[in-house]
Amino acid sequence: MLAEERKRKIMDMLEKSRIVKVAELSRALDATEATIRRDLEELQKQDKLRRVHGGAVPNNKMSRDFNYSELSVLRIVEKKRIAARALEYIHDSDTILLDSSTTTFELGRLIRESALKDISVITNSFNLTGLFSGSRVRVIHTGGELFSGMNYAAGAIAEQMLSGIRVDKCFLGTNGIDPSYGYSVPNFRDAAIKKAMLRASKQTFILADHSKFGEAYMARFADCNGEIDYLITDYIPDDADRTELESCASVILTDK
Repeated sequence: MLAEERKRKIMDMLEKSRIVKVAELSRALDATEATIRRDLEELQKQDKLRRVHGGAVPNNKMSRDFNYSELSVLRIVEKKRIAARALEYIHDSDTILLDSSTTTFELGRLIRESALKDISVITNSFNLTGLFSGSRVRVIHTGGELFSGMNYAAGAIAEQMLSGIRVDKCFLGTNGIDPSYGYSVPNFRDAAIKKAMLRASKQTFILADHSKFGEAYMARFADCNGEIDYLITDYIPDDADRTELESCASVILTDK
């Protein structure tokens, strides 16, 4: 098989799957792994894909920002299940940090509807402050500069506020989880807020559905070196390395 035909087949396989592995491509295309690696390197240079440990993923624009309305309708069933699992780790009298992600918003819904007592929520999300209005939950907003796309506050004022507190737990969303890179989001202001929330928390949780595995974005907010205590997800795809993921955090599945 000629190199160009092999590369076209690699891109075809990548369009059908979230990730391709070198070993799988080698078998499917009857080429050595060294040849496949060279093909992937050349395709990466052409900006057609992005190399990750052991394979490649589609070349998402790593600095592409998202908006809340776009994300709020994606994988809503999975988000609700993840939020329900996360609720099990919240207890009466807890003080918690929630970021502005759509999955933590689902957790906020459950907190509001629950029988939990004496809960305090600190958040940079304006969606969450609206959700908790009129509820029994004590809500404190970080303040800061409004970023309307995700309807949250960020910047120096919010970071300064977070630097002066200590909470029991924080629950954060993420756009990407790659064991060789860490947890990441498209922009630095969001990453800075998440870092500040992690520093302020005794226990740290990431809430992320299976589509986030193998993805990496421009702004990393945590490494896979123990910064995150728990990763709550719906399931781990077959093409993801569970051992590597469990080196990042204790993995909790919604179906367990």
